[in-house]
Amino acid sequence: MKLFFTVLALILFVLYLGVDTDRVSVSVKEGDSVTLHTGVKTHKQEDIKWYFSSIRIAQISGDLSDICTDVQCNEDVPAAKLYEVKEGESVTLDSGVTKHPNDVMTWYFNEILISEITGGQSKICTDVQCDERFRDRLKLDHQTGSLTITNTRNTDSGEYKLKITINNSSFSITTVKRFNVTATAVPDSGLSSGVEAAIVVAVVLLVAAVTVGVIYCRRRSHTAVPKNEDDDGNSPPDPNDISLRGDASIK
Repeated sequence: MKLFFTVLALILFVLYLGVDTDRVSVSVKEGDSVTLHTGVKTHKQEDIKWYFSSIRIAQISGDLSDICTDVQCNEDVPAAKLYEVKEGESVTLDSGVTKHPNDVMTWYFNEILISEITGGQSKICTDVQCDERFRDRLKLDHQTGSLTITNTRNTDSGEYKLKITINNSSFSITTVKRFNVTATAVPDSGLSSGVEAAIVVAVVLLVAAVTVGVIYCRRRSHTAVPKNEDDDGNSPPDPNDISLRGDASIK
């Protein structure tokens, strides 16, 4: 009897070792995201737990999902790139990659979908909210997936997120990049362009008139003939002086 239980335990142990889960090796670059597919559909009564080096990092219980329930799974996310532009200027959010045929690139503005490239097809502002905000001001580079915002406005300020998904038969790699854009409003002087142009012309004419006046005064002062004190002795005698002198001699 003892031998029977020993053999049974040995068989169960061998069966346990023979049953193993499918293993998939995935290589990614630091900073990228990766999606691990289970290959099964869950039911509400099932519990699914994810572990990393024996540390639980996620759990799904029924309709509830807990992610990063342990301190060890909290990691810092890459910092967002900062872009500062003035209203009216254009800004290009560079993806930093070259797009491949199977890549899916999706752009979000404050978590709102604004554009997507799937294969050779692209979509920009498919909903009313996006179209009203960016109306014909978004341009996509189909080689890199970079997004260009033309004629920027103050309302374009916010967080832009690029989600790059590389699909494979057994896994998919997702990279998320963030960009913070600040569009600074140009101060308004309150004057129309015509009035501003007239003011500029008036100032230029005033400066020109003052310059001409100064030059004229300087030239006039240099060309004036100075008065000679010796001219008094060479001037013709006064008739009155002659008569007075004659009277004096007669006396």
